Amino acid sequence: ADGKDGCAGFVYEKGKRKESPNPALYGVRARKSYFLVGDAMICLGAGIENLTPDVPGTIRTTIDQPEWRGGITVTPARADARTFTPDKPQKHRLNPGKMGDIAVEHSGISYTILANQTKGVVELVAETKPTDWVARHGGNKRRQDLPKEVPVFRLGIDHGDKPAGSTYGYVVQPLGKQPIPAEVVANTPEFQAIATPNGDLIQAIIFSPKATLKVGKLRLRVNAPAALMLRRQNGQATLTVADLTQDPDRKELLVETDLPGASPLRIPLPTKPNCGKAAQHQWAY
Repeated sequence: ADGKDGCAGFVYEKGKRKESPNPALYGVRARKSYFLVGDAMICLGAGIENLTPDVPGTIRTTIDQPEWRGGITVTPARADARTFTPDKPQKHRLNPGKMGDIAVEHSGISYTILANQTKGVVELVAETKPTDWVARHGGNKRRQDLPKEVPVFRLGIDHGDKPAGSTYGYVVQPLGKQPIPAEVVANTPEFQAIATPNGDLIQAIIFSPKATLKVGKLRLRVNAPAALMLRRQNGQATLTVADLTQDPDRKELLVETDLPGASPLRIPLPTKPNCGKAAQHQWAY
């Protein structure tokens, strides 16, 4: 982050445990990134795999699961909008491949599922569910005032039972903040990136140092997994970077780019106890 916008990413792959009440949790791999531009959060996933196809179950990406409050509006790009009243349970499966981008509005929030980034079916459920508060936290044994059921709104993506390289992309914004302020320029297991339409802001999560980020005429590579953000404004360029691996032995990040006056860049990285914090380099171009 640079104090205004920011991005983060991680590899989702839980280590296996010998005894687990839910072994399916430990058989999923994915690369996930989050890009925050203004009031929008752009979420990308790639390389989604089922590492234990013999274990029954479906791989899902949860977009949100809050309390169900009020009506729900669904506006697909290639179909008529629909509004669901708050007093009736809803269960819908929506296909972005046929419907295009799907905008869902609920309780002051807009969720836009990006069709060209999403492999899977969008699931929308609004229903009242029985509660099990003690299973969630043992301290609830002492509570007598908790409701026996709650209304829940769930929005997610069903990738199927044996996804191999599945992807997703969605944007979360407050209502009334559209259009989406940036576009997806990459969503692969090697790297994920977004850019504003004018190219003034580029954000990337680079998992593989062998990958080359390409945005318009810009070419950029790093020598280690990194989160980076390039802001260009009024002839000034600011590159903000962070070491994704938080390696205490990595003293600098080498950045190769074709930007004028910027190749190669050797950006010193924070050391213990601040490994993984952001570092910055500025120059005129």
